[in-house]
Parts: sequence; C-alpha cells; structure tokens
Amino acid sequence: MEVKGKICIVTGSAQGLGKEFATRLLKAGASVTISDLKEDIGKKTVGDLRRKFGRESVNFLVCDVTKMDHLENMFKESEEFFKAPVEIFVNNAGISTDFGWKKCMDVNIMAVMAATTMAMERMRGRSGCRIINIGSMAGLLTGFSEGATPYYVSKHGVVALSRTLAANKNEHGVDIMCLCPSFADTDIVNKVSAESRLVIAKALKRTGLLTVERVGEGFAALLACKNGTVMAVLCNQPFMVMPDMAMSNVIAMGIVAKMLHMVFGVDVMHPWHYILAVVVFMVILQLILRVLI
Repeated sequence: MEVKGKICIVTGSAQGLGKEFATRLLKAGASVTISDLKEDIGKKTVGDLRRKFGRESVNFLVCDVTKMDHLENMFKESEEFFKAPVEIFVNNAGISTDFGWKKCMDVNIMAVMAATTMAMERMRGRSGCRIINIGSMAGLLTGFSEGATPYYVSKHGVVALSRTLAANKNEHGVDIMCLCPSFADTDIVNKVSAESRLVIAKALKRTGLLTVERVGEGFAALLACKNGTVMAVLCNQPFMVMPDMAMSNVIAMGIVAKMLHMVFGVDVMHPWHYILAVVVFMVILQLILRVLI
C-alpha cells in the first residue's frame, strides 16, 4: 500500500509500539496524529518527531480512548490540523489485566470497536482507506493463566472484529487488517504487577521477547498485504499470515465429517479424524495416478 501523503492517526502512540508504528508511517511519507493519555511523554515524542519529519507532518492530542467525546475530538482535531480526513487509522492503545477485567475490556476491545466505527464513518466512499487493529498472539491462542483471561478475551475480540469487517468490505469499502505480535519489550510486559511478572517470565522462556523494531517490521509488512490479513509476529520466525476459519472451510470439513459418518458411523469429529481423512485421500489419489500413468 502506498503510504506517502496519507493522513494517519495512531492511538497510544507516545511510546512503545504505537510510537514505532507512527515513526514508520512518517518515514514512509505520511502525516501522523499522535494520540495518547500521557501528555508529557506525548509532547516529548512529538517534539522529537517534528525535528525529524517537520512540524507540519506531526500532530499531538491527549485522548482517553474509553471516552467517546475524546475519540470524536481526536478525529476532529486531526482533520482540522491536516485539513483532510483520516485515511489510515491504527487502533494501538491497550492495557494489561493489572487494571482489572472491566478496564481491560473497555480499552482493549470496546474502545477499539468505538474508534473503528468512527473511523469507518469518515472513510466510507473514499478509496485507499485502511484500519489496522493491533491485536496480539493472545487473540489467536488460549490463555497461559487464569488471571490473563480478560486480556485474551479482548484480543480475540479484536481479531474477530477485524476479520468480520474485512469479510464485509463490500458494505463499507475500507480495508481492515490485524497485527498480532507476541510478547514485546514494552510497558505492557515490563511494568506489570509482581504476580503478573512471574507468570509472564515463565511464558517468555518459551516465546522469547520481541524488540519494538521487529514488531515495527511486521507492521510495515502488513501494510503491503491485502484486506483481511491477520499477521502473527513471533521471535526468530518469519511473519505469518494466519488463516481464517471461513464458512467455505467449515463446509469442506462438514463434507468430510458426513463421509466418515456414512462409512464408519463417526458421530463426533475430532481433529485426528480430519488428519486421517487427508492421509486416506492422498493414498487413494496416488493409487489412481499410478493406474492412469
């Protein structure tokens, strides 16, 4: 996707991943509104970015994404500053479960849904617009502890939101995508409660810790992908586009299930049944090819 000249907004972008995403957009020639609750850090970040990319390319405003008037004002002020509506919107703001399950859900999914709706209202009927939701591997996997449940639920919601809207692009015309990084070297990992830190430390032994720059590379790679892409970013692995369980896949699995039911009387399909069916199909296919050849 061509980014040069685009008007962008990135939530939670005073530091960490949000700052990295904003910086990459600026390097590619876009104009960016930095949005964050942390005013002091935000102003410093914007000062640094303006020195590198020019005052006219960077805007800043304080925004609590859980407040609808703040979100509305974010879009309004960005449009007034750049004299043009948003074309790339990045839902990045997020928190851990240390703030309680309700706050976690309010920030990580309810605010994402609200901001996405507002962005789409401004993007309808204009080509080249895109919404990028920052999910997590937590949105693709099961939780590693009971205490992390709200975070995993919220991030599964972000992935489902992205895929559902992307599948219905014909109704709104906006490209919707989702980036799902594993644990990264940011405050959401480093500045957690002592109890959460112990749990995360165990998980990091298996997953490793991503650098902010590596997640930024994933973000740049996602920009070049098509509508509906959900991309996973893992330590020491290539970027992976994660397949969707689309209705066509479900129908195909249903056909296999019915065949196995008719032949073997299987009533409950388990994953190993499908694997067995694929193996049998490949064996039969090979036999047929040998006869024909």
